[in-house]
Amino acid sequence: MSAVRVYLTLVSALCLGLGLMGLLWPERLAWLLLHSELPDVALGEWRARTGGVPLVLALYALYAGLSGRGQVSAVLVLVLFSGGLLLGRLISIGTDGWPGGWGAGFTILEAGALIVGLRLLLRWPR
Repeated sequence: MSAVRVYLTLVSALCLGLGLMGLLWPERLAWLLLHSELPDVALGEWRARTGGVPLVLALYALYAGLSGRGQVSAVLVLVLFSGGLLLGRLISIGTDGWPGGWGAGFTILEAGALIVGLRLLLRWPR
């Protein structure tokens, strides 16, 4: 299996797990990540952002990894997504301080996804 397919499969598995948890059990995910309960009016927004967005990205990356079609764009989308998440976390670290265990873990995962994805894109045959 090529490095691109491994990358797409692993990142899509992470996004798929988070997306399914965000869609099916938003209250549990909020408690896990935020250590607080969400008001009922926030569940729809939380479900869309933590469930719908990662799920769509996971399905696209999985499709690209398995079919071989659209791999460059799938890696680029995952690089942009992980880069945006990492940027937000770094700003938060600068303004709010170092996050707890889950936040630190996600920061490391997002940085890894960004670095590996960028490396794959820079080495892509032209």
